[in-house]
Amino acid sequence: MKFRNLIFIFFCLLPLIGNTQSASVAAHQKNKKAEFFSLNNVLGKPGYILAPSASEIPQPFQMGVSWLPPEISFSDNEYNTSSQDGSLIYHFGVSLTDFFQVNINITYGINRPRTGIGDRQLDFRFRLLTERKHWPGLILILAPPGAYTNYLAHNAVVATKTFSFNSTHKILEVTGGYGLPYNFAGLSVINKTPFEFYDKRAGGLWYLNSFFAAAAIHPAPWLSFSTEITNRTAAAALTFRKSNYIMAQINWFPSVGLGGSLNFNIPLDFDAPELRHFRKRNVL
Repeated sequence: MKFRNLIFIFFCLLPLIGNTQSASVAAHQKNKKAEFFSLNNVLGKPGYILAPSASEIPQPFQMGVSWLPPEISFSDNEYNTSSQDGSLIYHFGVSLTDFFQVNINITYGINRPRTGIGDRQLDFRFRLLTERKHWPGLILILAPPGAYTNYLAHNAVVATKTFSFNSTHKILEVTGGYGLPYNFAGLSVINKTPFEFYDKRAGGLWYLNSFFAAAAIHPAPWLSFSTEITNRTAAAALTFRKSNYIMAQINWFPSVGLGGSLNFNIPLDFDAPELRHFRKRNVL
């Protein structure tokens, strides 16, 4: 068996380890005070600009849209590169349990001829370790075979540690991770291709093919500054937050220009209308 096959199998087995650990800290998570920040990358996952993070997700449903300048593309393939007006990425995420999230992306170039709704991407996010005092949070991202657009597909393990300097909120967040430079291609009935590994780099696909690092500073509950370096790009961002539900982010790519994101974290545990009206009537 080839070494790259063993690496991919190891990635696939990691969620089994995470399930055991998640059960052991479930009570701790329920009692843990919710933090007010959780940045999102352009694909809608907890993260920074392009890089993901292992931060906890504040609400069970996330949605939003990102705009990338035309010089930023996830592929060297001319067909998959951005249009002259850049690219839009719509993203949706649902947390099915405290350790498992499903993410969906729909991407297309602005004013580029296209059939259908756009390029679709599906992947899974598993929490392997919950951050504690002496160890970081750890998550695994897997793209299932046949359920992705190849230039967005990535399999990565990510660790994040946050540091508090007062009792109000966490000020500094540091992340490191590794993206597997291989994807697992699914069965194509049309092209009659079997399941197989392929090297992303050989196909001109560069998103998260190696080590990456990122950091964020949160000087106030409504403001964050983040920076990152991946295997191909460096970037920085300024994020403005309205409570824990709405975030607007300005992304800066050196020598390229600006991009942006708008993200919504939506709770699904609303109180019944009668209870909300009762609380309003009885507010002191």
